[in-house]
Amino acid sequence: MAETPPSNLSSDINAINNHLPSCKFMNIRKILLTITAIAACLSASAYTAVNDTAVRVGTLPNGLTYYIRHNTVPAGCADFFLARNMGSVVERENERGLAHFLEHMCFNGTEHFPGNSLISYLETLGVKFGKNLNAYTSTDETVYNICKVPSGRMSAVDSCLLILRDWSCALTLSDKDIDDERGVIVNEWRHRNSSANRMLENALPTLYPGSIYGERMPIGKMEVVENFKPKTLRDFYRRWHRPDNEAIIIVGDINPDTIEARIVSLFSQIKAPKGASKTTAPTVPVSDNLIVSCQTDHEQPVHMVQLHFRHDTPDYTSESDEIRAALVSDLMLNMLVNRFDELESEPDCAFHHMGLGDRKYLMSRPARSLMIRGLCQAGREVESLTAWYREMKRAFDFGFLPSELEHAKAQLSETLGAELRKASRKSNSDYAREYVRHYLDGGVISSVESRVNAKTEMMPEITADDITAALRSIVNPSGRGVVILSYMPEEENNFDEDDMRAAFHSVNDLALTPYVDRVVDGPILESEPQRGEIARIDSLGRFDAVRYTLSNGITVLARRSPVTPGQVLVRALSPGGLSMQYTDSIVPSLKMLEEVIPISAYGRFSANDLKRRLTGKDLKVSVEIKETEEKVEASATTATLADAFRLMYLRMTDIRPDRKAYESLVKTRSAQLRNMMRNAIQIMGDSIHRNVYNHHPLGAKTIAATVEAADYDTMLGLYRDRFADCSDFTYYVTGDFAPDSLADLLERYVASLPAAGRREYPREMGYRYTPGDKEIRFTAEMSTPQSVVYTFRHAALPYTMENIVAARAFGQIYKSRLLAELREKRGWTYSINSHCSVVPDMNGIDGPTFLLPVYVKVPDGKENETSRIVDDILAGIATDGVTAEELGRVRENALRDNNEAETDNSYWLAVLKVFDRDGVDYPAEYTDAFRALTPEAIRKFASESILPSSRMKIIMTPATSAESSAN
Repeated sequence: MAETPPSNLSSDINAINNHLPSCKFMNIRKILLTITAIAACLSASAYTAVNDTAVRVGTLPNGLTYYIRHNTVPAGCADFFLARNMGSVVERENERGLAHFLEHMCFNGTEHFPGNSLISYLETLGVKFGKNLNAYTSTDETVYNICKVPSGRMSAVDSCLLILRDWSCALTLSDKDIDDERGVIVNEWRHRNSSANRMLENALPTLYPGSIYGERMPIGKMEVVENFKPKTLRDFYRRWHRPDNEAIIIVGDINPDTIEARIVSLFSQIKAPKGASKTTAPTVPVSDNLIVSCQTDHEQPVHMVQLHFRHDTPDYTSESDEIRAALVSDLMLNMLVNRFDELESEPDCAFHHMGLGDRKYLMSRPARSLMIRGLCQAGREVESLTAWYREMKRAFDFGFLPSELEHAKAQLSETLGAELRKASRKSNSDYAREYVRHYLDGGVISSVESRVNAKTEMMPEITADDITAALRSIVNPSGRGVVILSYMPEEENNFDEDDMRAAFHSVNDLALTPYVDRVVDGPILESEPQRGEIARIDSLGRFDAVRYTLSNGITVLARRSPVTPGQVLVRALSPGGLSMQYTDSIVPSLKMLEEVIPISAYGRFSANDLKRRLTGKDLKVSVEIKETEEKVEASATTATLADAFRLMYLRMTDIRPDRKAYESLVKTRSAQLRNMMRNAIQIMGDSIHRNVYNHHPLGAKTIAATVEAADYDTMLGLYRDRFADCSDFTYYVTGDFAPDSLADLLERYVASLPAAGRREYPREMGYRYTPGDKEIRFTAEMSTPQSVVYTFRHAALPYTMENIVAARAFGQIYKSRLLAELREKRGWTYSINSHCSVVPDMNGIDGPTFLLPVYVKVPDGKENETSRIVDDILAGIATDGVTAEELGRVRENALRDNNEAETDNSYWLAVLKVFDRDGVDYPAEYTDAFRALTPEAIRKFASESILPSSRMKIIMTPATSAESSAN
């Protein structure tokens, strides 16, 4: 979905500005399709304890629970959370959507913060709505967060505690505020009403027989949202909002004694309203019979199947019981993932993009399922389901092998080691969300160190028989607790629920054979390369870094920092990229190259074999060939850094074809893309790509025909050419490395790379943004009528720190004004995607460019006025400027984020690259430039740089007949 500018508009300065962690909005969303396993998640434990002395947990006489912890990541900040054990399942039929509506109303008037003043006040602290200030509502819970509050200002801390108190018991809920918010929620529903959400809602009664979960999507019913009486909402609030349904969580650079005293003073007087109800979890009965739901939708682009094995969470009696159960679950998942990885890598596999996890069952916190999901080739959905259950039944019948278990233990040890290394950098938000889950789910709070140590000590005792017993307690061949769910394009559903049932039960009659484990070992490199030398070492004192010049011409900039113990990051860049061999005739191969890189063989390893060979090693290496440069990146630990450099060398020097893997990629990828244009948002994205990039072939979105026209040998030839001569590569290294060890590795695996003195510069490809002003309108068929207004501005602009900070400040203020006008005042939209930044030119020869995209969904019929508002707000800033208050909020947020970023290795990778390539000293210049920035400078930036720029405007509206047109 192209709601933001195309991905290749990014830059290193965006990486500096945007890599920082923040409190993210959580919601019910379309199922993510990931190849990696879903992390195991334990739900609702009957055993509850707090075994970490660093967190203070208490309960007030009125039943309200609180968690307090001192933490200094990030320094000088604190996070404030309110968790409410109440969601949409408590709603009556005439209240469907009111739990979510109340979540919204917490930002629209409380006793001490009337109207929108809560948002305005927090923004003066640098707390941005949607980023650091947010909330979510699910079936079972509602959670609010205020993150990165400057904790050195006690008045700010007290105000945030007062906000939590108001959220708990003092919402205004005026008739006007309620009525004003109806449109926002309707537009949120419109925004989220995807084919997946529609099909899930249709399936819920079947998936939850005899349970209220089958009738309570959190967004609710729009006929209720638009028409309920304000008194109905106030009554709902009084009935369910009581202190013993809530917990407050404060984590940060604070004094726990002081905070606890304020909590006792401020929250103890809250009383439950007369008639208020205590929340109890609804039941989710397990069906004795196999449940199947086959859903279709005209806009559904892919063929998806899910297989669930419902089971209960064990009733733990101690922390060691819970830890052991989690350990067994982790190991079982690792072994199953390895088996399914092998299935997915087989030639002509019927499915792809597998996911596997053991977590809450769909939308219900009290229920749990072991779940398999994946995309299927059209017409092979039943075959895919059969293959999945056959593999589960094989494990059920014959169990797991000791060799598999050792492999899984090595994988888990790697994960635990990484968790332990990151423990000292665990953020306020990480801790706060952990305590939210403890309050809502139960379980044990323990320190990272004690939990990792306990798992490490227990791991040798876990046997293959233990894992097999756990699987057999979950998988029931009779079909009890088994749920099959499919999402299909409406016109391509060639099976029914009886077919799925028959396929499942047919596996029970098969004579299966035991699983055979494959062991992949041996050195990463078949032979060590001829060692090079470090020709010169220079101090780069400005960044406490060192510049190495190697004997083959490669330059290395390295900055040592132990701030994240054990972590080392490496990035290698070279100019040239796709431009060096660009012709229109090979565009399909150029566009598919990045998808082919990870599935090809390297040295003697297939992609899957290489993954197995690296089991137990905390390292990742990736290769990208972009339009104007090639990039190799590695993330490793101090212990795995040598293998990371070996793997980088292997990936750069010895790619080999894997024809079967390529054939499988072509089949699965083309099938996946064939139906994408069913969806109006995908059609809009396609129009954006084609028109923003002036209809250049590289700018078009990849479609099935692109995949099928690509040539594997052409891609391999281009790849080999990019790394045939590495003379103009520059390496950037940051993290916890020993200088002598790094120097040795550079000589062995970087100075040894092939180099004959080739120095390249990107070639002209004609790949540019569309010049001038242009407006395009088209219609598209859509199940949920809405209009999309997209504006894209660009112009040449020098890559200076003054322009960088002016663009960032303008972009944030502009977006805030758009939100105030289109969401808060008019209720026409739920969110707006926009930013302003300065980036290196994508053509490689034209110089830097500023970009300003704006993407907004609005009700049908509001597109013209929305388009006018987007232009008028820009013109207003260009004429009248911005206020000192607006700039102050942006400045405080930017400087705080920058201070936090300076402790992050990925930030320093970008800093070194920007300084080396562009001469911009980010740490030295950024703070001063932001402090010097004035409202007049932003007005001048808007009037002189943005208003005269080229503008592309694309507007999509719903088709009014069976015909639609796209440009």
